[in-house]
Amino acid sequence: MADADAAFRDMNRAEPDNAANHNSFGKHLASQNRHAEAEMELRQATELEPTNASYFYELGANRTWLDRNDETRAALKRAVELDPNNEQYQAALRKLH
Repeated sequence: MADADAAFRDMNRAEPDNAANHNSFGKHLASQNRHAEAEMELRQATELEPTNASYFYELGANRTWLDRNDETRAALKRAVELDPNNEQYQAALRKLH
C-alpha cells in the first residue's frame, strides 16, 4: 500500500486543488483504518468543493470511526442538505439519532 500512498501524494502535489484526488486518497486511507489521516484528505475535498454532497458523506462516514458524533452529524447533515433525495445519506444521518 505504500506505493498507492506515494501515487496519491504525487497526484496531490501535482494538483493540490483537485478535490476528487483528495477524496480518493481519503477513502483509500479510511479503507486501511487510517481514519485520522483520512480526515485531513476528506476535509480538504469538502473545502475545495463545498457543494459536493458525496464528499461530505465520505467525511461523515469516516468520522463515525473517530467517535466524533457532533462533527459526523454536521457532515452528514450537509450531505443531505446538498442532495436531499439521496437515501444513503438520509439513512446514515438517521442512524446517528
